[in-house]
Amino acid sequence: MDYIHYNAVKHGYVARPIDWPYSTFEKCVAEGIYASDWGGVGIDGIKVDYD
Repeated sequence: MDYIHYNAVKHGYVARPIDWPYSTFEKCVAEGIYASDWGGVGIDGIKVDYD
């Protein structure tokens, strides 16, 4: 699920997985599977600031 939820971020469509409207990520957050800020960190572990 990590790969699927991060794919839109990886390809530059959105800044965070929660921003992709076609994903099941929001449902997974509601069910407690992910934190809402998951995926807001770059691949190298450095936090990405999109604001």
